[in-house]
Amino acid sequence: MSTVQFGFSYVGLIYLIMLALPNIIWTKHQPKGYQEYASRENKALQLLERLGQVAVSGLVLMFKAFNVKTWSGWSCWLILSFSLMLLYEVYWIRYFRSAKTMADFYKSLLGIHLAHCREIQDKKS
Repeated sequence: MSTVQFGFSYVGLIYLIMLALPNIIWTKHQPKGYQEYASRENKALQLLERLGQVAVSGLVLMFKAFNVKTWSGWSCWLILSFSLMLLYEVYWIRYFRSAKTMADFYKSLLGIHLAHCREIQDKKS
């Protein structure tokens, strides 16, 4: 069993940048009418999102074991995780290139539906 190694993780820094940069840009490019819908978003999903952001922000920088060294079983997890992070980036790129409406903001990606307000779903029907 390996011991926990505290230290700086450059992989964690890359993930943190990939997570934060689109969100920073988004603050200047929010969809029209977002504030109206934001108060009605699923609170449980908002909480999970915030917890994930805190976990990514803090933990990935603290453990140098996240840094790539040699191929191992953890490498498969890293590849899967990075693939999902790339999907996250594709979603944001697609949104930033759109008309930036609420429908664009909540549009599914590769058949994966994003959590959203019931009103948006009803308007699309």
